[in-house]
Amino acid sequence: MPSTALVWIRNDLRVRDHAPLRYAADRFDQVVPVYCFDPRHVGTTMFDLPKMSAIRARFLCESVQDLCDSLRDLGADLVVRRGKPETVLP
Repeated sequence: MPSTALVWIRNDLRVRDHAPLRYAADRFDQVVPVYCFDPRHVGTTMFDLPKMSAIRARFLCESVQDLCDSLRDLGADLVVRRGKPETVLP
């Protein structure tokens, strides 16, 4: 039976020097990279200030898309979910 590793990608959205991805790729037959858009990082604070600017949100979306493209070039598909990670990750 092939071994599978789930790698939760949180802040480091690069592939080339991503230590957990490298570790998993070296030790498991299959790697499932996962990114979760956490709704707690958007909206407003208790002082009615934005938690994330529109520019930052766009940058994040573009970075996740770049990550997806880079992983696809390596033969892996990024699983993208929206919700609280403790709820949506298996």
